[in-house]
Amino acid sequence: MSQKLNRNEYLCQHATAVLSALNKSGQHSEYLTHYADIKQTEILAQKLALDLKVTQADIILGHGAEDLLVKIFCFYRNKTLWLGNFTWTNYHIIAQGLGIEVKSFDCVQIKNEFSSNFAPLLNDLQIQSQLDPLSSALICITTPNNPTGHSVSFEEIEDLIKQFPQHLFLIDAVYDDYPSALALLPQTYSNAIFLGSFSKYFGMPGLRVGFAIGNLPAGFNLNLGLAPQSVELCLAALSEKNWYAENRRQMMEFAQNLSLHKFENITVFCTNATFILARIENHLLEEEIFEKAELLSGVIPKYFQHEGYQYLRWSLGENKWNEKIIQYLNMIDNT
Repeated sequence: MSQKLNRNEYLCQHATAVLSALNKSGQHSEYLTHYADIKQTEILAQKLALDLKVTQADIILGHGAEDLLVKIFCFYRNKTLWLGNFTWTNYHIIAQGLGIEVKSFDCVQIKNEFSSNFAPLLNDLQIQSQLDPLSSALICITTPNNPTGHSVSFEEIEDLIKQFPQHLFLIDAVYDDYPSALALLPQTYSNAIFLGSFSKYFGMPGLRVGFAIGNLPAGFNLNLGLAPQSVELCLAALSEKNWYAENRRQMMEFAQNLSLHKFENITVFCTNATFILARIENHLLEEEIFEKAELLSGVIPKYFQHEGYQYLRWSLGENKWNEKIIQYLNMIDNT
C-alpha cells in the first residue's frame, strides 16, 4: 500500500513515552499523525445540519464553542457587548482581554428561580437607535444560562431579534437540548448566530468540538479540520442520540425534584440545564465545613461568591452520584 506524502503528516515513529500515553488512553498513533479526513468532517457537518434542520453550508465547526466564541468576539470587538450580570465568568475575561466595552442586563431572582431582565438592554438599544440608527451592539444571550440554569424562550429571543435588526444576537445554547429549536433562528434572521457544542449534552468536552450557525466570515472555517478521533467520536455520539436524550431526561428529573426540596439554610434553584445551583443563606461558612462535606459525601462542587453569598454548583450525572449531592447539602444545612 502506497503512503500518502502529499500532506504534511508525521510519518516517523513516536517516542516511547508518547506511545505509552496513547496506549493508556486507548488511542492510536494515527490520531496524532494525520489530520481528519475532509470527507468525514463534511459528514459530521451534514449530520448536524440534518438534525438541526439548517443548511449545511451554514454550519461552522470549531475547536470547542470557546474557540468560536473568541473568534466572534474578536471579529465584532468594535461593538458594545451585552452580557447577563450573573453568567459565565469567561465571557468577561475574554471581553476584557480584547478590550471590548461590556454592558450588562440583570439576572433577577423570584423565589428559587432566575430570569433575564432585558429592560436595561431594551432601553439602551432604543436610545442608541434614536441617536444613531446605524449603531450596532453584540448581545450575548445564554440559554440555559450558566450558572443560574434559567432559559430564555424561543419567542422572547425571536422578538428581540425582530425588534432590533441592526443589532447582532449571539445565542449561546451549549447547555440546551439537542437538537435545539434555537438553531433555526439564524436561518430566518441574518442578525442571529447560534452556538452549540459536543461538550455538554454529549458530555465530551475533551474532544473540543463546537459549532456555530449564522452569517459568519468564511475565515472562521477550519481549513485543516478537527482531530480525527474527535470527528469519529462525534459521529458515534450523533448515532446514539436516544441514549443521551434519556441521560438528560433522568438528570432533569433529579434536578426538578431537588429544586422542590426544602432546606433550612440553603436555596436550590430551578434549572433547565444538567447542573444544580445552590446558595448558602446563612452567608459565609468556614472552609473546614465544606471540606468535611466533600469527604463524607464523595462529591465536590464548584465554589464561588456572588453579591456576598456563597454559591455551590454541581454537574449532574448518574443518580448514584446525584444522590450524594443531597447528602452533601444535608450536611451543610445541618451545620
